[in-house]
Amino acid sequence: MSTSQQVKEEDDLAFDGLLQHLRPTIENLFAAYGNVGGSIGVLKDGHQSFLDIGRQGIGNSEPEPDSITIYLISSMTKPIVALAMFILINDGQSQLSLDTPLMDVFPELVDSPTNFLQYADRHLNMADLLDLRSTFLTCTNLWESLNGEIPWQTIDPILSLLRELPANEEFIAGDFRHKRNYSNECFALASAVIERKTGIPWTSFVHKKIFEPLGMDRTFAAVPGVERLGGSVAFSKSHSARVEGTLQAVRSYSFDQTPSFRATLRLLQSEAFVPPEPVEVSPSQASWASDTGASTPMGEAAGIMSCTRDLLKFYRKFIDVYHMRAGKQSREGFGQLTEVERGMAAMQDLIGGRDPSCTYASGWNRVIIPSALHGDGLWSRWPGADGGNAPRVEKAIDEDHNRDKTRPGCEHADARRLEVNLAWLFLRDVFQRDRLDDGSSLALYHGGNMVGATSFCFLIPASEIAVVVLCNTRGFFLDAANLTCMLLTDIIFDYDVGGRSSGTRLARAFINESCRNTRTVAAFIAAQYISELVHYESRLANEYEIADPVQYASCVGTYQLTDGIFAVVSEGKVALEFQLYGKGFKYPMRVKVREPLIHSKSSGVHHDEKQVVMTFAIPMADLVPTGVGGSNRLDVDDFKIIFKRFNELGVPGEFTWDFSRHEGGRREDIAFRRVHSFC
Repeated sequence: MSTSQQVKEEDDLAFDGLLQHLRPTIENLFAAYGNVGGSIGVLKDGHQSFLDIGRQGIGNSEPEPDSITIYLISSMTKPIVALAMFILINDGQSQLSLDTPLMDVFPELVDSPTNFLQYADRHLNMADLLDLRSTFLTCTNLWESLNGEIPWQTIDPILSLLRELPANEEFIAGDFRHKRNYSNECFALASAVIERKTGIPWTSFVHKKIFEPLGMDRTFAAVPGVERLGGSVAFSKSHSARVEGTLQAVRSYSFDQTPSFRATLRLLQSEAFVPPEPVEVSPSQASWASDTGASTPMGEAAGIMSCTRDLLKFYRKFIDVYHMRAGKQSREGFGQLTEVERGMAAMQDLIGGRDPSCTYASGWNRVIIPSALHGDGLWSRWPGADGGNAPRVEKAIDEDHNRDKTRPGCEHADARRLEVNLAWLFLRDVFQRDRLDDGSSLALYHGGNMVGATSFCFLIPASEIAVVVLCNTRGFFLDAANLTCMLLTDIIFDYDVGGRSSGTRLARAFINESCRNTRTVAAFIAAQYISELVHYESRLANEYEIADPVQYASCVGTYQLTDGIFAVVSEGKVALEFQLYGKGFKYPMRVKVREPLIHSKSSGVHHDEKQVVMTFAIPMADLVPTGVGGSNRLDVDDFKIIFKRFNELGVPGEFTWDFSRHEGGRREDIAFRRVHSFC
């Protein structure tokens, strides 16, 4: 054995030792927040290492996961679909470019009766789809049902949105191209473009053009339901959390008022706290084939299933292409690259060419690190944070900072705030390993979050780092896959930058400090979540009551936004029930307390009000075990609908979904209008 070979093996062993040193912290992150198991893959300078946590299902009889255990990767599907689009554009036969308007591919949109697509040079195009630059989220979103069902089986309802919805003010002003507006519809449309241009399912295209060339033989899309539930390929089971005991501990501690951050932190650290209990749920149908055998629109945005071994193959090739591009002075020689490599090169051209303020490009969240500090010592954005993790730790630090400022003897609270902030200072040594002219570096990441599964990946191409975490659970309080991935990326990057060796005292101290900091961050996030949870449950209990199905019978009916986009309000045994798209989970409805009764034939009660406010938000003890998880944001108003335009019989003509993420636009133009009544 040569000296160089011996050194390489020693380095690999040292790196594996680093992951094992981190195992207790990661196992604690998973177990404390209701996660059953997961698989981790790390790529550094071409070397791969794997770490597996927990089990594939609940109980000691379940097998342990490994690097070929298959998980739903959810929205980590998007970079793969984006690459497929670049491969299609590069072949020259599709007559596609990034600037091609969507109407050129879907001629049925040309005669749209509205002006959504008709603003001069502001046509929605291929690049807009891949960069998530649209206004879909201001009207609806492509949801999966709480029990994992996918109501939309074809692309037609999404095309209906484009044909029939008016442009909102943001679109008219052209501002939609200056920021990310996350929506699954964009990637459902991108996949439909692939199918229109090739004549084959997008799933067949990605298998032939991406999975097969890269040797990703444990990666699947549009799996038939019977195969997903018990076929020849073993898929990891899906889980959520049972939280009755957890919520009871919270209520017993303080439920009548929103507890302070410090109070909830004490609860988490006390013996009274009851951790969430994992529960098996039906898997998300995002990865299933539709009734016709094709992928569903949700599958096109979040339905690929894979393993850590296969995903590292994809990320390794992506990093190799990054360095091939960086080592060339011109485009000459790129003709010798494979089809996948040419697609990745074009993809990276678009990512790198975006303005530094651009946060999403070509299927990737992008960030230039390090991020700038505000004057008060707080980072503008936690690079890589996903979902509710970042805003919750920021709020916790803010509250802790303000609390200390009001206490006697805390004149140096600002300095303490910066000190606390260091506990979650991510990639703090990045300036030592600069790759760009200004000493910063480009980082790419993406998360995934569907019923029964969470995932996260983080790439720093210049440093040849890729980390992927796949988890078979939607846990409670926080996204453990996201936080685990950030911890690993941070340690591996700093470990490499500092020239540390795993056997040195300095390295052990550094790793131990990072693990302590991660536990602090997790506690901050969970404590802030409890505060939000108490506020959510208090509002639901104090401001709303069950909508009696007899008393509000005149609200029963079908309400349509556009062709194929509708909701059904039906009469349940206990309450009115709300069902999106007429399929999947039926949400029990609550009416705002002291809301005037509706005039109906049965009640004979009159009122002069113009609207009735209801919500289909439900208590977390009922919500979380269905598989929806408990780490997303909590806001009763996200589920608030307002019945309007009552006739002389007290029957509403429409409702608006007062979705609090709306940004501008005319809400009355996107009302769900009654098309059928069951009264």
